[in-house]
Amino acid sequence: MNYKVVYFSRSGNSKIIAEKISKELSVGIIEISCKIDWHGMGGIFRGIFYSIMNKKVEITTYGNIEADDEIILVAPIWAGNIAVPAKVFLEGIKTGKTHLVTSSGSSVIADSSEFKSITSITGRNDEDDLIRDLTSKLM
Repeated sequence: MNYKVVYFSRSGNSKIIAEKISKELSVGIIEISCKIDWHGMGGIFRGIFYSIMNKKVEITTYGNIEADDEIILVAPIWAGNIAVPAKVFLEGIKTGKTHLVTSSGSSVIADSSEFKSITSITGRNDEDDLIRDLTSKLM
């Protein structure tokens, strides 16, 4: 199976997790970004607002996804939803070919029906063990 690790990171946590997964699987990594400033407390409130209101943003991805790639998406959870830039990214991906890795202090995703698997890393000390468990299942 061909995998690509795709991530959106507000604080840097998702990026670190995505890099670890990419290294474990020896696969490419793709960053999702947008022009909205999500940093600091203002970014937290902006993210919650965008999530609750289901607002769209224009995203940019740095890397290519092939038609046969399965995606490992790493993103934070904002108000029970995947971070808005990652959610916009998913709109262009065929349902059922994405594994979700959530990075959040405490939140969990409200709707998990469109994902092949979900791994929640919520700031626990066993982050590396969870990543190894996920990658071993995918190999």
